[in-house]
Amino acid sequence: MNALLFLVNMNTRKKSKLLTSEWAVLNRQAFDSTVPLYGHEQYYSESFRGAYIKTSVSRQRRILAKLDFDGYSIGGLAVGEPVELMYELVDFTTDLISEEKPRYLMGVGRPENILEAIARGVDMFDCVMPTRNARNAYLFTSAGIVSMRNAAYKDDFSTPRRQLRLLYLQEFFTVLSSPLVQC
Repeated sequence: MNALLFLVNMNTRKKSKLLTSEWAVLNRQAFDSTVPLYGHEQYYSESFRGAYIKTSVSRQRRILAKLDFDGYSIGGLAVGEPVELMYELVDFTTDLISEEKPRYLMGVGRPENILEAIARGVDMFDCVMPTRNARNAYLFTSAGIVSMRNAAYKDDFSTPRRQLRLLYLQEFFTVLSSPLVQC
């Protein structure tokens, strides 16, 4: 249950966190009783969700640590809270997770947010935003987001970063950019 915990009352937050912890226990039991398929070892990670209340996350961490998951996810962030709050909560939550365990941040996809999260100890990410933006011909550059579907780029075969020194990348981009944008 990934309620927008920073928008709801304390009672709803407590119920959500309790439900998440109960699910973690049940899921761990089910995982431990399952025989791996196809001769491959299986791994299981569990989520810290809605990390807006630090004392609640600390309690959840104690429960999850006893269950000794292979990795831990941080969810319920990047849902409209101020970015500074998201970074503060990523810092707080990663400090609760052993450095020996993979740390996965769910739903964060802006390049600057990914770099900030890496600096805070996050190892993995997944988000639909980068793929959605690429599919719609948006490029993330050091100068900001560029929409390649703008008329200004219709006949412009230069690279988005003209200072790019690797000639083969310039040629690769020039050859592929126009047909991709027209898809």
